[in-house]
Amino acid sequence: MGLGCFLSIHLHLHHSMSTFDDFTHTSFSSYLNTIHARDDLLNIYTNAIERCMERWKGRYNRQQSLFMARTTAYVSVLRELLMHNGDIKWDRLPEGFPVLGPRFIPPSTTTLALQKKSISFYYLKPFTLVDPQVYEPDTYTRQAMCGHYTHNTGEGISKKDLTLPRTCYGLLEMEYVGGVTYYCAYCKKTSSTTSVEYWQKLDYARMPGIIVSTHVML
Repeated sequence: MGLGCFLSIHLHLHHSMSTFDDFTHTSFSSYLNTIHARDDLLNIYTNAIERCMERWKGRYNRQQSLFMARTTAYVSVLRELLMHNGDIKWDRLPEGFPVLGPRFIPPSTTTLALQKKSISFYYLKPFTLVDPQVYEPDTYTRQAMCGHYTHNTGEGISKKDLTLPRTCYGLLEMEYVGGVTYYCAYCKKTSSTTSVEYWQKLDYARMPGIIVSTHVML
């Protein structure tokens, strides 16, 4: 988990859990082709999947990597559509766009059995992508990212990259959590939404729709 620390995070976000399986992937890919105003969205989606699979090669089993890559790519498309002049605008979503996440769960065992998937698919873990700028724009604060900024305009602070998925422990099982790395042009530093420092600096009352239970042991 970095810095010699073990971080156990239990995340509950105020959004419905979303199943992301082969059918969801195929349906979403087909839907992107119907958005004629943005004919680059399918390429953004498929390229994001390929980048994640290449970056995560050897770190996780292939089925888990593909599951997390598809959901990460979905959020990349969602961000692409919502972002306007540095702000998130939910009214920019095209009609019929499926709003999923930020917690994604694997297909049920019944679905896997009907699809005759191999046993390795039964060990897929849920994946939560902590991107408060997308999922909680009304309550999102950059105070946790950088001491220079305490308001939400976004000026001088930009998304840099996605973090590698990390293990966390929920009430029932081990899960994965991914986040976003932001860069501050003022202090020339980056901050990750999955880092210990992020949660330590974030005021409890300002947590972006998340109830967090953390146990940090050196």
